[in-house]
Amino acid sequence: KTLDDMREWLGPFKLNISGGEPLVRKDAMEILRHSCDLGILTGIVTNGTFINEKVANELAEMGMFNVNISLDGFRKETHLHFRGKDFEKTMNAFSLLKEARQRHGVDMRILTKFTLMGYNLDESVELVEWAKDFGLDGVMMQPLELAHDDTDLEYLWPQDFDHVDRTVKRLLALKRAGYPLLNDTSHIEKFGLYFKAAMHQQASLLQRSGTCKVGVTNFFIGSNGDVVTCF
Repeated sequence: KTLDDMREWLGPFKLNISGGEPLVRKDAMEILRHSCDLGILTGIVTNGTFINEKVANELAEMGMFNVNISLDGFRKETHLHFRGKDFEKTMNAFSLLKEARQRHGVDMRILTKFTLMGYNLDESVELVEWAKDFGLDGVMMQPLELAHDDTDLEYLWPQDFDHVDRTVKRLLALKRAGYPLLNDTSHIEKFGLYFKAAMHQQASLLQRSGTCKVGVTNFFIGSNGDVVTCF
């Protein structure tokens, strides 16, 4: 009913369903299919572990706009450090989705979002290089954010800022060479400033330019039913 009402109100729009892990829901595929049937540009953010051949085929067949698989590490040992298991399932999901897309002849975009931190700086470059070779549609880098009480995770924050600068230069070079890095150049250039500003970020510490448009582009519905323009 919510999807029906929003489609009637807004017309066509883009929807991303995330979690937690949205595919834990037994009715997730039903919700996604209904959204696609309404002509909504429907995407999902998932860890990929629930994507088997059947699920991949259903996602392609129903006309999904994109499937975005989250990664915290491109190497197995890094992934296992954060997630504990299922590295093979997560990486295999990319192949299953690519095969399903080809099988159904659809333009379902296969993406990944990568959490950038001191623990995996070099792997960010490896991932972007692999993404081009594999045929992935895009990689989005998301720098780590720590809450003020995340003291047990402080070891993840970059300590070698020269290493951060070198990584930023390598990512910028890949971006300019046409690799599928979705962050714009100005965003990548700010990674170093962001990490150097402080471990527990305050907005006032960062130099900003331009106008934040999140209030006119985003419409966020939380799991408790709250509706806000900025999450």
